Amino acid sequence: SGTLDWKLGLTLSVLRQGKYAEAASLCDELIALFPDRADFWMLQANAYIGLGEPMRAAQNFEMVGRMGKATPASYNTLGDIPGSDLADEYVMIGAHLDSWHYGTGATDDGSGTVVMMEAMRILKALDLQPRRTIRIALWAGEEQGLLGSRGWVANHPDLHAKVSAYLNVDNGTGRIRGIWDQSNEAALPVFEQILWPFRDLGVVAVKHGNTGGTDHLAFDAENIPGFNFIQDPIEYGTHTHHTAADTFERLMIDDLKQAAVVVAATAYHLAMRDEMMPRKPVEAPTTD
Repeated sequence: SGTLDWKLGLTLSVLRQGKYAEAASLCDELIALFPDRADFWMLQANAYIGLGEPMRAAQNFEMVGRMGKATPASYNTLGDIPGSDLADEYVMIGAHLDSWHYGTGATDDGSGTVVMMEAMRILKALDLQPRRTIRIALWAGEEQGLLGSRGWVANHPDLHAKVSAYLNVDNGTGRIRGIWDQSNEAALPVFEQILWPFRDLGVVAVKHGNTGGTDHLAFDAENIPGFNFIQDPIEYGTHTHHTAADTFERLMIDDLKQAAVVVAATAYHLAMRDEMMPRKPVEAPTTD
């Protein structure tokens, strides 16, 4: 429901600001609104309260630490299927490798990671030769603020004009139902043409509008066409997202197979087009 989505969004927002007590209070409100899920929201409330307590306790101690020369780091993982006559242009597909500290990150975003890896395997197994290079990117640091994807985009300004499109999967284990155009109206007919043959697999929506919260935003911010697929929600927003329940048994393997097929076909068709994906119009700066 709209109320649930709004409350979940608000809870995640205050949680990311470190307002753990406020997040726990919002969970109490969700218990009242959705009594049939009271056990789940009670666990969430207790977890958020527990997150806040160590921070308060730490104020009573002097903490001394030392950083060695080997500073911990995480890395993006990228791989290419080289193109032919348009090899210096790219169609990118991606998901994030890092996960929230609860569970094992099966649906956030192990599912997207295996979908993207399987899509690349399908293209290699079919021995297809795309015109543009198809690049997979498995990002680090998404949960800390899209750090991996934003860092890559910031470090490669020379490639901004060369990336035709970036496709992302990061909404759980559900099958693909369509894609958002990220308010890029010129992309609508392109996706409608590519995805029409997959209606028998349940791909039925090319939606105008924005969706957020994941790595396509790093590309969209630089006016590189970045898109996130629409998926069946399954239990993502109500049970597995950032919880201890986000484990392997929650994955729906047949849905992930469907998603991999759709991603592989979409990436291949974008790589074979004569034109690059249209970009949003850039408004000219105004002067007073």
